[in-house]
Amino acid sequence: MDPRISDEEINRLVSKLKRGEYLEDYYRRLLFREAKEVELAYASKESKSQILSSTMAVPLQPLKRYGDAGEGEWTNKLVVGDNLQVLKTLLEMKTRGELKNADGSNGIRLCYIDPPFATKREFQGSRGQRAYRDKIAGAEFIEFLRKRLVFIRELLSEDGALYLHLDTRKSHYAKALLDEIFGEANFQNEIIWKRTTAHNDARTMGAVHETVLFYSKSSIHKWNPQFMKYDESYIETYYRYKDADGRRFMSADYTGAGAGPRRIFGDRGPIAPPKGRHWMHDQAGVDRMLEEDRIFWTRNGVPRLKRYLDESLGQPLHDLWTDILPIVSWSSEGVGYPTQKPVALAERIIRASTDEGDLVLDCFSGSGTTAVAAERLGRRWIANDAGKLAIYLTQRRLLATITEDVKSSSSPCPFDLCTAGMYDNSLLEDLDFDSYKRFCLDLFECRQEQFRIGGITFAGRRKGEPVHLFPFNLAPELQMGVDYLDSLHERLKGKVSGAVFVIVPITHCDPGLFADVFPIGKILFFVLRVPYSAIEAIHGRPFKVLDQPFSEADLNDPVDTFGFDFMQLPEVDVRYVKNEDNLHVVINAFKRGGLDPDDFDSLEEKGRLDLAMVMVDRHYDGEVFRVSDYFFGDQLEDNGWTFALPLKGAGTRFFFVFMDTHGNELRESIEIATVKSGGKPRVKKPKVKSARSAEEVEAGEVVDEAAVELGEVTIGG
Repeated sequence: MDPRISDEEINRLVSKLKRGEYLEDYYRRLLFREAKEVELAYASKESKSQILSSTMAVPLQPLKRYGDAGEGEWTNKLVVGDNLQVLKTLLEMKTRGELKNADGSNGIRLCYIDPPFATKREFQGSRGQRAYRDKIAGAEFIEFLRKRLVFIRELLSEDGALYLHLDTRKSHYAKALLDEIFGEANFQNEIIWKRTTAHNDARTMGAVHETVLFYSKSSIHKWNPQFMKYDESYIETYYRYKDADGRRFMSADYTGAGAGPRRIFGDRGPIAPPKGRHWMHDQAGVDRMLEEDRIFWTRNGVPRLKRYLDESLGQPLHDLWTDILPIVSWSSEGVGYPTQKPVALAERIIRASTDEGDLVLDCFSGSGTTAVAAERLGRRWIANDAGKLAIYLTQRRLLATITEDVKSSSSPCPFDLCTAGMYDNSLLEDLDFDSYKRFCLDLFECRQEQFRIGGITFAGRRKGEPVHLFPFNLAPELQMGVDYLDSLHERLKGKVSGAVFVIVPITHCDPGLFADVFPIGKILFFVLRVPYSAIEAIHGRPFKVLDQPFSEADLNDPVDTFGFDFMQLPEVDVRYVKNEDNLHVVINAFKRGGLDPDDFDSLEEKGRLDLAMVMVDRHYDGEVFRVSDYFFGDQLEDNGWTFALPLKGAGTRFFFVFMDTHGNELRESIEIATVKSGGKPRVKKPKVKSARSAEEVEAGEVVDEAAVELGEVTIGG
């Protein structure tokens, strides 16, 4: 409300509203914020500043590096986690100057995203089942998308660009959003991609295209001209002439605007150009064209230029793309992931708006097409998705791309497999103290700033309040309890009032220290345990855990999370039996990571319903997990919690990842030769607490514990 409105006017306005009377237009600009030139209005819309400030950053935890990188060199990043929180983390990295293009400029040069369309439609997956259903729609989806676009614009370099891929049902809303966020003047193209040749809709016209909206951050944006192959009808129409050797050419105008002199065209003598025109070449150039037989003579004796088809780059790229085929069931690059886009589509976009070494971002990476295209073209990249299946499929495709060495230039760039918002505490314990300190300060959204008060060393501030790291590095056997907090209070008394945050590893926290908040005198001590789950008081709103889909129908659901958690090992009672053709896997019982141990006996079906999916590598090499088969929880439920894996063409060692709905993982490596042979087994009722069944032991199954360490193969607890 405008402060110029007097108390008397406020009372008058209230009276008019109570009587149901209309207000004068005079008050409109005083009472309401003036809208931008283009702006969508809807419920629960947050301001840009609110989005940027309230989103929680979650530091990236590297799990595995593929390839070697020199010290200080860029490493590509494949990140699992909620993209809004990851975008906030990337923005902080940009602020610190850590997102560099090869030319030294800061920020993302290109962002290409293909988010869920929020259409409430059902898509068919490779198994003929429902592939996904968008669960948020309307204003909720618009705000979901808008929050991410706000961050993307901030992340772009000054000459950066965004390509937003949507279907026709939401593209008009997205256009209004992008005009609001990027500015209408920075709209470059609406690209129409013809994704299929035919589609029959009973009561309307067949939908055969999708839309890609192209925006730049500013009036300056990188652009490399691209060309499309001519279609046959164009060639027949325009390249209709042939030389004696069969080379096709078109007859092109040999003049340019502006008057010019006559030129001598060999035996035909001097010829004047048309009025107001000039010949394209000087006399030496004309002589060269004649010598190379590049002049075409019309019936009227007019010289024209031969433009050969085999020398043409093609038709300059326009906004209707009909030459890139979609992924179909027989496509060699298909991985069975719903809505997978062809690499050629991403490559065209990357070539147009980046140079080699530029940084490309896809925060809805799905099966990893953008990362694969960027890797092939020698670009730096960051790929992020909330689903672990998407990350594993991307990892497999990237490793294949690097192995095949299909890039057009440069050597393959190493990449880090990272997690954001779901952390492995065992990796934290392996960090040196300085690295641990940086991670914890980022995790709890603290500003790094070392200072001393009353002889106590503080590592930073959180919302202006001091943050102290319990110095377990100085005394590894020391545990922090109430006595330690009392000693802090004594030394800080009179020097600090309000809150003091104390970060401590849970392994160094006194088991009797149950509470998270301790008021001592005038100081309120917050104990931040690592790992910890949702100390909501310091964040002001409840944490929302990132869930993994139980069904392929939920695979691409738009997700919003807040906060972070630490991985906890699930338990599974599983039995393996092989026959001549298959390895049969029977899941008798399952316990999600983090449940009370006493719950396992009584979980029955509910226990297995916490199993989101099982992923398998039937050619495990002992080092890297490359998913070859996967089964969602609903598939397993429908099939009696059992599945079969073909032995033909498989390796001697299988690797299994059993993942619960919160993303925790149990991993097992199986030597096929040691598995007991028999017929197809029946499903057993849940009955044991152990993660290993008696039948399994009798089968002589060997589990290589060393091969299943987190840093070697997988994302999970």
